[in-house]
Amino acid sequence: MDIAEAAKIFSDVKNQTKEEKLIAIEKGEYIPSLVQLEKMAKKYDRPLSVLMNENVLEDDYSQLPFFRKENKTEYDSALTLFIRDVQRKQDWARNYLLSEGHEDLDFIGSLSLKNDVVDVALNIKDRLGLPSFAKFKKNEDYFKSIKESFESNSIFVSITGSNRSNKSIEFSVAQGFAIADSLAPFIFINTKNTTNAKIFTAIHEVVHLFLNESGISDDSIKFRQPKCREDEIENFCNIVASEILMPRDLFRKMFLQNNELNLRNKINKLSQYFLVSQLAVCVRLWKLNLIEYSEYNTIYPQIESEIMDYLREVKKKQKEAKGGDYYANMRQKNGKLLSQLVFYAYKENKILGTDFYNILRVNTDKINTYFDFSLA
Repeated sequence: MDIAEAAKIFSDVKNQTKEEKLIAIEKGEYIPSLVQLEKMAKKYDRPLSVLMNENVLEDDYSQLPFFRKENKTEYDSALTLFIRDVQRKQDWARNYLLSEGHEDLDFIGSLSLKNDVVDVALNIKDRLGLPSFAKFKKNEDYFKSIKESFESNSIFVSITGSNRSNKSIEFSVAQGFAIADSLAPFIFINTKNTTNAKIFTAIHEVVHLFLNESGISDDSIKFRQPKCREDEIENFCNIVASEILMPRDLFRKMFLQNNELNLRNKINKLSQYFLVSQLAVCVRLWKLNLIEYSEYNTIYPQIESEIMDYLREVKKKQKEAKGGDYYANMRQKNGKLLSQLVFYAYKENKILGTDFYNILRVNTDKINTYFDFSLA
């Protein structure tokens, strides 16, 4: 955070601005009160003990590589704080599973970039028992079933659009990320995107786990010129996700049998059939040489612009609407698998009520409210 943002927690005093007060604290020229320290701890989303420690502690979380064109690890405070929170949850889950005698998951790191894409797609579908799009009429039901397949295979899933402090995580910054781990792999999917896009992101991120490659994806659809290993990984995850969601033989057949439609209508029809985004369909058509690059390069920006307009309208309506169900949002953010682990640990007296709250951000007197719906 910059000084102006971090200093918002303070009040102006005589002859000193908020920013000047924070700078004085950082220089050791002013000792903050306990109340001020508590506000700082909340703002920075760090334990109060960290701020009161005599020595500067090394950071307790690892940077995730950004799988974007420049391959820079530069993301805003909202995403930074969220990643820290997820890694704390992952550390707890890993230690708990170890204490319960769980063994390493066999699929983490089981595949490589050298494997055949079609074989990889079949391997992942079979290993996780992924559902077929053909069983669903609604994309929401398809997405929910994919999430359940992940969680039944010990993959922790967090679906949200904000961090613990309710700061927004824009999908333009991160559509999703994967943190590979042999016992407690975590996947994040940004809920601010369309449902069809979230379906693709979910599959894209799970391919990262099979490769044992952690990282953040700001665009899980586009292809890029492979200038480094990160580009190769991202392209591979895109191709495999496309193969899982839009099997090439069936995709070609569906495209060629709609010759009476123009290209745009074909893309829309394929999107509805496979329950994926029109952008993903557009890329798939190009990569399978079903359309020329010039056609792809013309229609992709048009579709992208329309989707952005739609998402801006959705965001506007959400701002105008009243706040959502806190516990429903927290169930999505924490995920079913983590929630159940914490619940069992608490009921077996292996963690305290404060631990229960610190992990799930739910008070123990609200257990029934939290678990009554989808987790019972």
